[in-house]
Amino acid sequence: MRQFRKARMEDLDEIMTVIDEARAFIASIGIDQWQDGYPQRDVIEADLRQGIGYVLYDGGIGAYAAMMLTEEPCYQNIDGAWLTQEGEYATMHRTAVCNRIRHSGAATEILRNLERLALLNAKRSMRVDTHRGNVAMNAFLQKQGYARCGEVDYSSHVAPPNDPIRVAYEKLL
Repeated sequence: MRQFRKARMEDLDEIMTVIDEARAFIASIGIDQWQDGYPQRDVIEADLRQGIGYVLYDGGIGAYAAMMLTEEPCYQNIDGAWLTQEGEYATMHRTAVCNRIRHSGAATEILRNLERLALLNAKRSMRVDTHRGNVAMNAFLQKQGYARCGEVDYSSHVAPPNDPIRVAYEKLL
């Protein structure tokens, strides 16, 4: 039985293993997302210090995601249109599932738990973005009821080295 819970600082090493496995999986399907080392250990440490990191735990960390309840600056300018207004949404970032439980429904499970948490925090929707080439994540989000809202550009904030454009999704909760 998997447990959804807030990530703890003592989980950091295991979370980084999950991130590394996800990075290798993304590379194996020919996507350059996360291949520059992002998210680095200090990024995940910051998530944990801010209390925005969450895990699925079943005797070990199986999945990780960060959820912000504050505004995402990169989402202010979208080439397209969001479903909700500023302040009404939560944002999911840095989602990763380890090899051990990949294809077990873990991504759906962590997403559903984050959506419930967003609702408990009076958010009307969940927003997320992903690399244009990440066909698996794009398909997963659409299957989970997320609407493709357009594209956001990270180049003026935290510039990915090759392609700063991300496909932006939102789901009304």
